[in-house]
Amino acid sequence: MWRSLGSLEINGDPPDLAGRVCERLVFSEYRYNGALEDTAHQTFLRFDGIWHLLYFDCGMIFWRTDEDGPTPVAWSEDGSDFDFSVVDLGNEFGVVGVQLVGYDMDIRLGETAVTFRFDNGVTFSAINDPGSDRSRREILPR
Repeated sequence: MWRSLGSLEINGDPPDLAGRVCERLVFSEYRYNGALEDTAHQTFLRFDGIWHLLYFDCGMIFWRTDEDGPTPVAWSEDGSDFDFSVVDLGNEFGVVGVQLVGYDMDIRLGETAVTFRFDNGVTFSAINDPGSDRSRREILPR
């Protein structure tokens, strides 16, 4: 399902996660020939045993559910190496076992952002620069 929220373009149904307890928070990072290109290529959040996948494409927000969760993938082609590694940061960020207050989807300084706020004061964002189509994560500790 495609929809617009102001100037945001969203594909999929944003999940109703407010008030639920976070079980896992995992990022898929993208490396090209060993260089880190995206720290938030994909964001996986698990609530109530269900994986919720967030990713971007040129500033558009995509939401999906995923039964299996994140899986690392790597391959080489024409002399180039592609690596999508999995980084589990839920415990490090201090959000595992913590209730999600809510999240916002917006555009900040020309970048698309999804910002999650937890009951313990931790806030993190997955942010996409539509010009370069690179995504990163930002964390504001409590």
